[in-house]
Amino acid sequence: MLGAPGAAAPAATRAEAMFRVDASHSGLFPAAAGPALEGVRWSFHTHGPVRGSPTVADGMVLVGSGDGNLYALDVATGRERWHAGLGGAVASGPAVAGGLVFATSRERRVTALELETGRVRWQFEAGADRAFAWSWDFWLSSPSVSGDRVFVGSGDGSVYALKASSGQRLWQYETGGRVRSSPAVSDGVVYVGGMDGKLYALDAATGKSRWIFETEGVSIDSRKAGFDRTSIVSSPSVSGDLVFVGSRDAQLYAVERATGKERWRFGHKIDYLDGNPEVSWVLGSPALADGLVFTGSSDGRFFNAVRASTGEEVWRFKTPKNVLSSAALASGQVFFGCEDGHLFALDAKTGVERWRFRTAGAVISSPAVGAGAVYVGSDDGVVYAIATGPERPGARTRRAVFWKDSGGHKWFKGDVNVRDYFQSEGYALLDEAGLVQFLSDSSGASRSVVVVAGDQLPAEAVAGSPDASLLRRFLGAGGRVVWLGLPPDCFERDPKTGQAIRFDPGRTTRLLGVRHELGSFDWMGATATPEGRRWGVTEWYLGGFAVPPADVTTVLALDEFGLASGWVKSYGGPAGSGFVRVWGREESIPDLSWVQAVAEHAE
Repeated sequence: MLGAPGAAAPAATRAEAMFRVDASHSGLFPAAAGPALEGVRWSFHTHGPVRGSPTVADGMVLVGSGDGNLYALDVATGRERWHAGLGGAVASGPAVAGGLVFATSRERRVTALELETGRVRWQFEAGADRAFAWSWDFWLSSPSVSGDRVFVGSGDGSVYALKASSGQRLWQYETGGRVRSSPAVSDGVVYVGGMDGKLYALDAATGKSRWIFETEGVSIDSRKAGFDRTSIVSSPSVSGDLVFVGSRDAQLYAVERATGKERWRFGHKIDYLDGNPEVSWVLGSPALADGLVFTGSSDGRFFNAVRASTGEEVWRFKTPKNVLSSAALASGQVFFGCEDGHLFALDAKTGVERWRFRTAGAVISSPAVGAGAVYVGSDDGVVYAIATGPERPGARTRRAVFWKDSGGHKWFKGDVNVRDYFQSEGYALLDEAGLVQFLSDSSGASRSVVVVAGDQLPAEAVAGSPDASLLRRFLGAGGRVVWLGLPPDCFERDPKTGQAIRFDPGRTTRLLGVRHELGSFDWMGATATPEGRRWGVTEWYLGGFAVPPADVTTVLALDEFGLASGWVKSYGGPAGSGFVRVWGREESIPDLSWVQAVAEHAE
């Protein structure tokens, strides 16, 4: 099993740690990770993109950067313990064994450093990179340690076995292209992919070939295709009698370890292109657990799980952009990065999203798990420690955003921005029929929140007496509605055109029991109350349509007249439920992250 969720705990001391956890590259981390996102424990800024995978060992996070440095950070605080310049971008995951850290850097260097001090013990230089006609050559081969040997690939086309204590070259095996894949080692055999489209099985002791498996990419003319359809950049993963690897020929392969024969393949299609061609790269290293293989797809824009025995797809999760990152498994969850800047956490059995965290750059780094946190780098140059924990009872796990194209009949001009932002954050996009159905599900109301991106609700949502309306029943059952524009139902509208005929704030008073006449269209500075700050409200903003504090349940922000510019009105549901009002101006909201914090606030 993948293990049980748990809260933050001290990191266990491990003699060895490396890219994909261990030399077999399972990607299954022994550390516990809770099912809920708690926030950023710490962040550390480097001076280049962080594309390699962090390694957690002995109370430290070891991670490289495009700025040419390898950093050792305190696992609990993110404080730098040491850094070492390695002479080129460190776009790989370091390995730790025997008190040493092994890391690769451009152009051709393997460096061993003392774990405690960062002092260089030895360096090994390979040959110059082979010519490569294509792009997307982001990563370097990450070292794997087995026994007293370090195994690593190089841009010069060779796989090397080095003596861990001295860096002495023990053997060298030459392939037909650059080697960016990281070697997996199991039962005396080294498995590694080449950018010549071949998967190699080499004897760990001698470097002699056991077998060579040619992917379909070997027979594809990339020049005719117009892009690389040959290279293997994915690092192999070993389980049972099979080795799994992805390729730029759009296939995930399962190959028999004993013979090098193909057992099965799974093709990665691009659904949004005509004909749904199988041309999406599989760049990430497969993660393995409970009979499943987890991988992402580049232009296919999905992450999925297939059965290790047959290649049958079990579930698929659509992603906003390409997935280049390799996945980490821990506590029944799978974590991976996306090119849109998010780190995703999914339920490993079902593929259902648990949470996502946005960085300011593409996440092609592969995450690592330890000490109750997920560690990952981003193209924004930052290393993040994302804290996890138990699911809060009041968490809003059923999230949606409602948007209707109002044409020229809209007041709040930020509706499209709200729609796009919240949809990018995993909120289901609802039309009128979808919103009515969402509000009708009273059984799930206490876990639900809907952000309204415009100024209007469907007539069906507010029909009938206020207490019996669909909106009020949803709120009373524990639902939460976040409102940003004009007060709801404040205009009498032409039923044929939707054009506003008459402004009547009394309609809102009847619907919600809250009076808007005093604040109306006056834009006043709204300062967050202590309760508002707890909900995530920004320190201050210009708000409108403020109401008497006595009319609401919780005041989130007060204006200069002492009116509630941000507030919550409960209708008998549990704490934190009800109608939530912030903003109230026609201009777009510059930073929607605080509105998201309000929407997702858990009591």
